[in-house]
Amino acid sequence: MKDRIDIAGISCSCHLGVPDEERKDLQTVLIDVEVETDLKDAGLSDDLETSVDYHGLSEVLRGLAEHGERKLLEKLAEDLAAQTLKFDKRISCVRIAAHKAPRVMPKIKFVTVRIERHR
Repeated sequence: MKDRIDIAGISCSCHLGVPDEERKDLQTVLIDVEVETDLKDAGLSDDLETSVDYHGLSEVLRGLAEHGERKLLEKLAEDLAAQTLKFDKRISCVRIAAHKAPRVMPKIKFVTVRIERHR
């Protein structure tokens, strides 16, 4: 298994949903990101340049999620995975989990979409 960085609970305000009325208002989506990368050099050197800047990555992903509108949570997850692989060439694999409480399904607490993409 590769080394891994996990970022949990990135809170984003998104226009997301299939019915037009659901996309009309912002809703909170929580994003979890796991990236596989070699962390040995970072662990030995204590130098951010030898690791993935997870603060920078989380800000880039939040900006992407909050820009525009999407119908499907699956589309958001794909966009986030593609952006993560572009963010740092040392990332070999990304796993995205996107969680939302669908307004049009009040008896469902959360829906989660999970995807995994490799370089």
